[in-house]
Amino acid sequence: SSEMSLDELTLAYTSFPGAGTRPAKLFTITRITDQEGNLLFENPVTRVQVLPAEAAYQVHTVLQDALFKACVQEAVASGISTNAPLAGKSGTAYDFTDAWFVGYSSAVTCGIWVGFDKPQKVYRGAFGKDLALPIWAQVMNASLAVFPSRELPIPSGLKQVGICRSS
Repeated sequence: SSEMSLDELTLAYTSFPGAGTRPAKLFTITRITDQEGNLLFENPVTRVQVLPAEAAYQVHTVLQDALFKACVQEAVASGISTNAPLAGKSGTAYDFTDAWFVGYSSAVTCGIWVGFDKPQKVYRGAFGKDLALPIWAQVMNASLAVFPSRELPIPSGLKQVGICRSS
């Protein structure tokens, strides 16, 4: 594995709800308005295609399972809405020096990192699903009130098929 910043990883994750596209660069503020609603600043967002929409959707379904099947107990305990179309994945660095969770709705992508500025063990057993997921759940629950999430459409090039587990 190799190191990357939380910003880079979160930007990469935006390609999954974005049907294979992501912003050309990372941004936080999209626009600023005054109290009367007059536009003071707007950050133009250009998107770039980074992978096929079909591949993005397939990864999305895996990340939904990662959140709602692999981490379901932690997700429910964190208070995340299990009815909202969300997806994400936790991670833990070797020797428990970093714990993270990156996930998204159709409108918001959010990455959470727990660790120290200078690498050191958080504590033995400091997993991302236990430390970062609860923080991510609070952020996403708050975001859903302002930015409602919708199911991502299945790209026309994909077809759902049943798989026989026996053969």
